[in-house]
Amino acid sequence: MNISRKSGLDLPFIILSGNIGEEIAVGAMKAGAHDYIMKDRLATLVAAVERELREAVVRRELKKSEAQLKLAQAEKIHMARLSSIGELAAGVAHEINNPINGIINYAQLLVNKLDKES
Repeated sequence: MNISRKSGLDLPFIILSGNIGEEIAVGAMKAGAHDYIMKDRLATLVAAVERELREAVVRRELKKSEAQLKLAQAEKIHMARLSSIGELAAGVAHEINNPINGIINYAQLLVNKLDKES
């Protein structure tokens, strides 16, 4: 049971026993077993296997959705950072352009006042 957990595999694990006690069954469930069936109730085995296979698919899809969500969140954070950098660059450009425009305008006024021959 622990081997499949450590390897990252999600394999349905059902214990089939003739004399498993409640304490052992609880311990097995805590260790990773998904269900246990007593031999005198074998009629429930097929339904238990089908249920565990369905639940494994649901767990797999959930894990896949969580991975996609984490990726989308990381992309959103990246885009927010890029946006912040763009806003900062625009602000810096604005702060630099204002004084430069003043200098250019005064220089143009001086050029216009000068004689064409000088």
